Amino acid sequence: MKIKLFGEGPDDVGKHCVKNIPCTIQVLLKSIIEKSLGEEVEFDWKSNHIPRIHAGGFKKKVEKSMKRTVDLGYDAAVFIVDFGGSGGEKRLKNMRKGKEIGHKEGYRVPILLAVAKMELEAWLLADENVRRKNFPQTGSHSFSNIEEIKNPKTLFNSLFGDNLKNETTSKGEIKLKMAQEANVTTILKNCPKSFKPFVAEVREHLVPLFKDNR
Repeated sequence: MKIKLFGEGPDDVGKHCVKNIPCTIQVLLKSIIEKSLGEEVEFDWKSNHIPRIHAGGFKKKVEKSMKRTVDLGYDAAVFIVDFGGSGGEKRLKNMRKGKEIGHKEGYRVPILLAVAKMELEAWLLADENVRRKNFPQTGSHSFSNIEEIKNPKTLFNSLFGDNLKNETTSKGEIKLKMAQEANVTTILKNCPKSFKPFVAEVREHLVPLFKDNR
């Protein structure tokens, strides 16, 4: 199984986008699939930075991502962006239009579309046990309604700076570690508006592919 991963930033899909180097999105994806199947899975992946896809708007970027996925012989693709303030619904609408166009153009490949609300960091902060382990200075403070925090990326960066500013660990490494430690069920419970639809897409489009390849 070969999956193309498309994300907005280097902390999401890896700084160098090297084949099979673990990244935040890949780890979360793997956890969802394994939770659904009840067994460990392995798959090849290659990640890409969405800003480097030279096409106007998310509709064109999704279409071009589908073409790239097919041309390179991958079995599926995952395309994740941040909600982007008030523009999240429009982003998702345009992404879905791009998917429709891609299918009409003959790129018959499963592509999972997700918009993290408000930003991908919200998913990583949703598991309080993992957050407290990596950012102990937050203590017993609970970030209720994590999906409604306007700038979870800013919050994450602030926690990182307070806790690790004198360490050699990078933000990307901490995000990867938190993704590896996170409980998918907990994120699902605390991020019902954006993580739940993403999990549903994975279960509908990707899990069956793994079942067929057992």
